[in-house]
Amino acid sequence: MSMVNGFYDELGFSESVCSGFKWSGNSLEVFFQNGIDLGSNHPLSNSFKFGDPCRLLFDGVIKSKLRVSHLISSPNNFEHHYFENLDLHTSNEEDEYIPFYLEGVMMATSPTGWFVWDLVAQTFTFDDLS
Repeated sequence: MSMVNGFYDELGFSESVCSGFKWSGNSLEVFFQNGIDLGSNHPLSNSFKFGDPCRLLFDGVIKSKLRVSHLISSPNNFEHHYFENLDLHTSNEEDEYIPFYLEGVMMATSPTGWFVWDLVAQTFTFDDLS
């Protein structure tokens, strides 16, 4: 298992498929079955493949707003579902926080659909699950 702290700007989500997520207090694990693209400056860019599963870890999360857009009918009739974690701790002015943005296909909610997820957290770790 290779875990890399940081390098979030080296991740691409345009074809990502989220297969699950799990909260533990102010920590969030987000699982992807495939579709995460690593930029050439990421330490795992030579070993991690686009079709590989991975896990993203966010610690010290103070904001989480997830929107899933479920297709009702073609061409563009969507129903939007919002999931917000309201049990998170508030920010501590001595700590630094980073905004994160994820998108892709969400298979871990009901209903499923295209998702956008705005997070604010203290740290980020990429786990290639190998």
